[in-house]
Amino acid sequence: MSSSTTPFVKIGDVLLAHPLISDKTFSKSVILITDQNSDGITGLCLDKPSKLSLKNIFGEEWPDLPVFEGGPVNKDALFFIHNCPNIIFESHHIKNEIYWCGDFESMKKGLLNGTVDSTMIKFFIGYSGWSLDQINEEIDEESWVVLRKLGSSDLYFEKNVYQKLKTHFPDSFRLWTHAPENIEMN
Repeated sequence: MSSSTTPFVKIGDVLLAHPLISDKTFSKSVILITDQNSDGITGLCLDKPSKLSLKNIFGEEWPDLPVFEGGPVNKDALFFIHNCPNIIFESHHIKNEIYWCGDFESMKKGLLNGTVDSTMIKFFIGYSGWSLDQINEEIDEESWVVLRKLGSSDLYFEKNVYQKLKTHFPDSFRLWTHAPENIEMN
């Protein structure tokens, strides 16, 4: 077990799951690291749609934008990433043009008046979190690939992010990219 208290991942890094992770929460997932401190790492799973939309959660006046499952922690809280800090005040910078959360009222106003749209913001219920030892151990075990140098920030707002990013797999992962969904059934 790793005893390092220094995180290998940093805010803005992306974790790409090994193709054989069987945990439903993280199977074929992409995690954007949004925060880190001495206790651990926090991130949002970018590619797991939920059955919810903003309209379901907040009511008819809200746009019918999808809400994704950010992870298994704090599933009663809404989080969002965006690329419009000039509209959504008090946002936390993650990387390049990507920001995390911010002032709820300015976000709501931007959505309702049309200055913020689905190409600029993505919503999540819950988040993913690890202790420093836990995430370092999972990376050492090759459960995750850490991606640091991704191109366009638009990628975070696209669909099928995992499919687009698996070209970044190391050779040890590529062997498993065509494995069946449930390898035990093979």
